[in-house]
Amino acid sequence: PAGGASALPVGMLSPHHTQSPTPMSRLCALGLQATQAQLHSLLPGEQGWRSSHVRNYKANATTQALSLDFDEPAHLVSAHALVSAWLNACPNDQLLVLCNTRAATLKRNSDTNHWQVSNAEGQLIAEAPVAVLCNAFTAQALLEPRVALGLRAVAGQMTLGPAVNIEATPIKAQTNRAALRHKGVYAPYFETASGESLWSMGATYRRGVSEPEVCAQDQQANRDSLAKLALINHEAKAALALFDKQHASGELRNWVGVRCASTDRLPLCGALPAAASMATLHDSAKLSDVATEPGLYGLLALGSRGLSLAAMLGGVLASTIDGKAQTQLPDDLLRAIDPRRAPLQVTRQARRQAHKAGLAPHA
Repeated sequence: PAGGASALPVGMLSPHHTQSPTPMSRLCALGLQATQAQLHSLLPGEQGWRSSHVRNYKANATTQALSLDFDEPAHLVSAHALVSAWLNACPNDQLLVLCNTRAATLKRNSDTNHWQVSNAEGQLIAEAPVAVLCNAFTAQALLEPRVALGLRAVAGQMTLGPAVNIEATPIKAQTNRAALRHKGVYAPYFETASGESLWSMGATYRRGVSEPEVCAQDQQANRDSLAKLALINHEAKAALALFDKQHASGELRNWVGVRCASTDRLPLCGALPAAASMATLHDSAKLSDVATEPGLYGLLALGSRGLSLAAMLGGVLASTIDGKAQTQLPDDLLRAIDPRRAPLQVTRQARRQAHKAGLAPHA
């Protein structure tokens, strides 16, 4: 459980700030409350997470020099611990978990109307009247090529190393030190599920990269971000020295995951579009013009906000599948995350690009 980008060593759960409310900031505000509630109920005593706070820095528009913007409460969370808690909360007779089992095809059986998942050898893995795709960027590989969801891969790299005493305080006392955020988050101390104490810096954003490969440029980018913080923050200055020391000693590590983003950077949550309706889409088409596949749903494109959104949107999707009235989100946010918008956006974007190319002068 908790593979892919959910295998990150530690995640930051904090609000999403914008100058004025946006669909994403509103979703994150509601989702943060849902995740916090589940952390307290499923992982009491801060098992696999801990309360913290983060100091947010901003750059001067002219000089690019950093200054402290604001300080706010936050949580450092092990996604693995939270996912495991979700699975453990489900009765064993209602859940079958198959790990290390790669799905190659997803097809609907016309006789039973069940969705069937098979491996690369064509052997049936599972079948059910309802299927949910929640496998991030690789979801498109299980859908018909004509179903365009506009999913985009964004690789992210964290740099981390053993947490040591970099100040005249016991290592345990450093759990209360604030995280620092500017082009990534510096987390000074956290304990993994195995009991290892680590610090981390990151993560980077490499758009269009779908393979989780360590990149030397991203490690340097993480160091650069820490170095900029070090100019005005003494804790970051000490952390930068530790970064270089552990790099020289070979203790420095890197972790890479691949996020999934949509065309408008909002999540996709709900019934997935049907391939049969793709050919009829036009620039003035509406959500209601996009047909959906019976029993096929998706929870995708959470980007770097999985900890903020997954718990809440999982409940939204469950209500959708059960046909229950939605109480978690207002109607405008439900429309904002409706997967039917994705092919409309892809179609309009493609036509805009084609029109632009047609108007461009010849070389």
